[in-house]
Amino acid sequence: MRSGGSRVVSQDPPVIAFDAYGTAFTVPGATGCGPLGRLVDNRLGLPAATGNAMRLSAYYTFRTYDQLPPR
Repeated sequence: MRSGGSRVVSQDPPVIAFDAYGTAFTVPGATGCGPLGRLVDNRLGLPAATGNAMRLSAYYTFRTYDQLPPR
């Protein structure tokens, strides 16, 4: 879910930022890590049941059609 509105970080190039969060998800144990999987799981407390929380900061940029190179 988003928390708050978007904010302009830069006009040229255009960069927009927003924050998001999640509060009700499960986290599985590590896979594909070979012998390090157990270490990753122990360090991060994985697998973890429902009720975990995280906060994310997202940044994105874009070009308008008039800025795209011709084909």
